[in-house]
Amino acid sequence: MVAAIVGVVVYVIVSSKPSATVSPTTGDGASKAMAALQAKPYILFRNTQQGAEYGRIAAVPLGDSRAARTTAPLLLDRVYGNSEGGLALRANRGSLTTYEAISFDRNFQPTHTFKLAGAPSRARVSPSGRFGASTVFVNGDSYNSGGFSTRTTIYDLKRAEIVGELETFAIERDGQGWKKADFNFWGVTFAHNDDTFYATLLSGDVPYLIKGSISKKTATVIHDHVECPSLSPDERRVAFKSRQIIQGRRVWLLKILDLKTGAETGTPETRNVDDQPEWIDDTHLAYSLPHSSGGGADIWSVETSAQAKPEMLIPDAYSPCVVRP
Repeated sequence: MVAAIVGVVVYVIVSSKPSATVSPTTGDGASKAMAALQAKPYILFRNTQQGAEYGRIAAVPLGDSRAARTTAPLLLDRVYGNSEGGLALRANRGSLTTYEAISFDRNFQPTHTFKLAGAPSRARVSPSGRFGASTVFVNGDSYNSGGFSTRTTIYDLKRAEIVGELETFAIERDGQGWKKADFNFWGVTFAHNDDTFYATLLSGDVPYLIKGSISKKTATVIHDHVECPSLSPDERRVAFKSRQIIQGRRVWLLKILDLKTGAETGTPETRNVDDQPEWIDDTHLAYSLPHSSGGGADIWSVETSAQAKPEMLIPDAYSPCVVRP
């Protein structure tokens, strides 16, 4: 099984050379194409190709990332899911902009809507599909802004209920309870046991990695200077963005944290990655980067354990999520 997955990923990386834009599959053909697509591993994302399908949920085979993308009508700003459904965050722009989180089923049909307090930032769903998490900007619109404020909520997607906001969880640091008025939380990532999660807690301009329990509504600080964590499939490491000051400018570099030893290692990606990375497998990451010309984004991939160059995985795409049947 492991060999088969590695083989698929090697093909993804090799086959992701720049090519001509491929038009989405739409209309009646989309339903059939999506059903066929879901029989094998695929990448779910937000389509940012200009045209009628802009902003819709889309997918391509994991083994052929430059294939024609299949889209569904669901409009969104951020998405994450599994083979049974997922969670989409979106802004409803108009004279009065509102925000919402939408749970959806395996056919990408909405099942429940939750109101959001601000602009969508991060979304995650637990491996089983039971729990979801959203992060929104309540004040400010960027992690680069000194005045930003976030709100992170965990949902029970099966029951269509809000479990709670991380701001209400009991936090422990160095064996003692810890609570400050400046706490900000973001970037949840879930373990397979449907209880453990990791996230970022910011206090005093220091981003900490916390490990929490959904059932107990508690979390413990386990490392510092970790933002937007993403738990590896083997649950031994966390990929994250590490804040750096380069030539007077704040940027984020992708790094890997070994949860057992606490050792940090870099990756071959040296550009500014302001995204929560997604593990393709235990040695490859996917993440979004804005177009160098400004406007729009592409999904890139990098091998974490080698000096291979990063490769563009899906052009005109954002918010990657690897889904396996």
